[in-house]
Amino acid sequence: MIRTSLVIAVYNEINYIQKTLESVVGDADEIILADNASTDGTSDICQSFANRYPEIKYTRHKENMGMAYNGSFAVEKASGKYIRFIGAHDMVSIGSTRNMADILDKNPDAVMAFPKYIISLNPNYSFKFFQAFEEYAKDLSSESALIRAKSITKNCFTHSSISFGLFRAEVLRKAHRTRVSNYNTDGAFIHLTAIAGKMLADEKSIFFRMWPERDCNTLERWKKMYVKDKADMSDFVLPFGNIAQVLDITLEHFRSNREFCEYVLLTWLLKCGIPSNSNFRLKLQDIPNIVPGKENFASNLMDIMNEYYASQPNNASILV
Repeated sequence: MIRTSLVIAVYNEINYIQKTLESVVGDADEIILADNASTDGTSDICQSFANRYPEIKYTRHKENMGMAYNGSFAVEKASGKYIRFIGAHDMVSIGSTRNMADILDKNPDAVMAFPKYIISLNPNYSFKFFQAFEEYAKDLSSESALIRAKSITKNCFTHSSISFGLFRAEVLRKAHRTRVSNYNTDGAFIHLTAIAGKMLADEKSIFFRMWPERDCNTLERWKKMYVKDKADMSDFVLPFGNIAQVLDITLEHFRSNREFCEYVLLTWLLKCGIPSNSNFRLKLQDIPNIVPGKENFASNLMDIMNEYYASQPNNASILV
C-alpha cells in the first residue's frame, strides 16, 4: 500500500517547475504530476523527471481542462493513504511529507498535518516574508470543531498556507467532492477539513511558497481558469465564490449558533473589502448564478444580511 502521495497540478511553470520537482523527489512514495496542456516547455521538464524517477506518474492533457478540473483529476489519481498537494512553483523542506505522515500515524483522530513554518519567496527565489503558526496551530489542534472553524475564519487569508499540508485521503476527497467542482475554493475546502477533525502542526517542516510575477488572484485570471463559460459574470465572483461556500458550510454545521454564523459572514465580508451599500445587497441576489445549486443558501444569506442591516443605526457600514 502506498503511504504518501504528493500531487502537483501544473500549467506553464517553465521558470519554477524544475526546482519544485527537485524538492519533492524522494519525499513521497508517489508523485502525481498533472500537466494541463502547458505550452511553454514545462511539459518537457515534467516528462524528463518522469523518465528518471519511477515514483512520478505524469499525465499531460491534450487540451487545457481548466484549473479546477486538473486539480481534481490529480487528487483522484493519487492512491496514497495520505495526500498532499502543492503548487507547481512551490518547494518543500527535506522529509517534510514523511514527517507529517508520522504525525498522522501517531494521531488517528487528526485529519491532517501542516508545516508550522512558511517561507514566502519572490520570483527570483529571494526571501519575501516568514510565518510561524503559533496560536493558530494551538486552536486547530482543539477537540472542538467550533474552535477550529472559528480559528480558520479569524485567519481566513492565512488558510491557503495551511492547505499545503498532508491530509488523510478520505477527508481530502470528501472535502473536494462536497463542493461544486468548478467553483471550489480553498476557503470552503479548509473549513470542511477543520470541521472534520484536528489539524496538527509539524514543528520540523518548512513550506516554501513562491509568489510568481503574475497575480494569481486577479479577477480576470480567476474568470479564465474557473468560470470561463460565464464571461458576463458579476465582478463580485471572486469574493462570492469564497463567501457563498464558506457560509453554506457554516449554516450546514452550526445553524443553531446564530452568533457564530454572523461572525463568519461579517469577517469574510470585511476581509474581502465588500462595502455595505444598496448595490452590494442587490449583488447578493447573483449568488445562485455564481454558485449553481445554492439558491437556498442565497436566501439564507439575504435573511442574515437584512437582519444585520436592520439592526444598525442609520444602516451603518460593516466596515466601521
